[in-house]
Amino acid sequence: TPAWQAVGSDGMQWGQWVDITPAWTVQFPDAYSQYNGIGFLLIFWMLRMLMEGFGGPLIPYASQRFFAARDDREASLTTGTSLGLFVIRWPLIMGVAILGLSLGADMPADPERVFPQVVGHFFPLGMRAVVVSCMIAAAMSTFDSTVNAGGAYIVNDIYKRFIRPKASNRAQMVVSWCAT
Repeated sequence: TPAWQAVGSDGMQWGQWVDITPAWTVQFPDAYSQYNGIGFLLIFWMLRMLMEGFGGPLIPYASQRFFAARDDREASLTTGTSLGLFVIRWPLIMGVAILGLSLGADMPADPERVFPQVVGHFFPLGMRAVVVSCMIAAAMSTFDSTVNAGGAYIVNDIYKRFIRPKASNRAQMVVSWCAT
């Protein structure tokens, strides 16, 4: 039995870590107890995704990248890029989790410290800088995408609908800049 399998022994057994059947609650170790109700949160996430699906064939926020494409080829490249990034995202996250578990006794009690500990322990100095830069870029791209989507919602759902339905493209762009 590898040493990292004993990491959850104070709250979870090895069989619970690898069990794929859904559960309402999970008994994590004390430091991770705020995640015990994760099954409940996953149900709400699934409900949210289902409700977005009822809105039509395209999720409004995600569909903006397709509406911004110049032609069908660019839209298909956007789709391929999104799929490729989704395929590698989760194995990377799982890899960090497994590396965190392999820290054994050095694994921090605070879950927010696992990623910095993994980066500090397993990556050489130059790669640490690259990984931290990538994390900052990912956070910023998520933030700016949300801000830009907010501007588009204000223009399309409020300005064009209620204030100036026949506004020119230039006027819509100015309102979008101000909203952003």
